Order: sequence, then C-alpha cells, then structure tokens
Amino acid sequence: MDKLSLLQTAREETKAILQTFEQVFEPQTEGVLNQRPRPGKWSVLENIEHLNLACRIYYTEIEKKVDSRPNADAKQTAKSGPIGRLAINSIKPKPDGTIPRPMPTIPGFKPSKKLEAPASQLSKEKVIQQFKADQALLLELLQQAESADINRTRIVSSIGPIIQFRLGDAIRFLVGHNQRHMIQAKRALERVRVDS
Repeated sequence: MDKLSLLQTAREETKAILQTFEQVFEPQTEGVLNQRPRPGKWSVLENIEHLNLACRIYYTEIEKKVDSRPNADAKQTAKSGPIGRLAINSIKPKPDGTIPRPMPTIPGFKPSKKLEAPASQLSKEKVIQQFKADQALLLELLQQAESADINRTRIVSSIGPIIQFRLGDAIRFLVGHNQRHMIQAKRALERVRVDS
C-alpha cells in the first residue's frame, strides 16, 4: 500500500468513527452513557475516556514528528515493521466486527480505577468535547503526514521508548484502537438498552 492510500484509508475510517459517535452516542443521556453493561465492564463514556487518555500520547508524539522528515516521496510504499504488524493485528477489529483478543489496559489509561465499584459519573460534555477535538487533531495530523517519511519516522509507544512504531504503523494502530473501542462502546450501549 502506498502512503497516500494508507492516509486516505485512515481519514475515511476516522470520519466513520466520528459519524458513529455523533449519531449513536452523542444523543444519549449522561446517565445512559455512564451505565455499565455489567460489573467490571466499561460504560460507553469509560470507553471513550480511555481513548482520550490512551491516544493523547500518540497524537502528541506524531504532532512533534510529522515535520521531522519532510519532503518524503508522495508515492512512498508503506512498510510495516514486525512490532507494528503485531500490534495492529492484535488491536484492529476484523471486517466482521469481531475483536481479535482482549488486551490488558495500562493503568494510566484506565478511566476508573475501581471497575467493580459503581461507575464514577464522567461528564458527558467533557468526554465528548475531548474526543471530538482529538479526532479533529488526528485528521489534521493525517494531512500533515503526507509530507512525512512514514517508514523512517519513529513514534514512541504508550509503553515507552523501548517500543517504537513506524509512523504508518502508529497511524493504523491508533485508528484500529479507536475502532475497537467504538465497537465495545456500541455493545455496552446495546446491553444497557436491553437491561433497561
């Protein structure tokens, strides 16, 4: 896949995530969005807040790096590294919507430290505003990445500098992570509606 195709796919997937978010989640009440589908499972807002927390490190890192290697070939072939390929395959939902496998959440990216306790009430307005701002930033970064070398530019992972992704892999991982939690949030909402 060439760089521009990768970035265009990421843009389309991000716009689809935003559309789902605005049509499915935004109209719901704060109470419904905060309701957990069952003990130990995240509410819709907890899924979204997790994205707000977890993705910020990548957005900050990409923002710093997209201009670090400018003027790369627009027709550059996107090459996936072994770590990136493994991370993407582990996180990105399959075409039928199934999620490959459960993954532990890094403690700093958990929206609530006590999942067995009743959900702390997250502010719908605050969580939604942050998510939409982050997705708008991602769309800007995807535009800026058109002039970056997506193979040589390295993005530090949320685990730390020991694991770094190629820029192209980091973008695909981020979008896959967003898709994964949109699916989980939809399932949480469906379960809450059934139980109501």
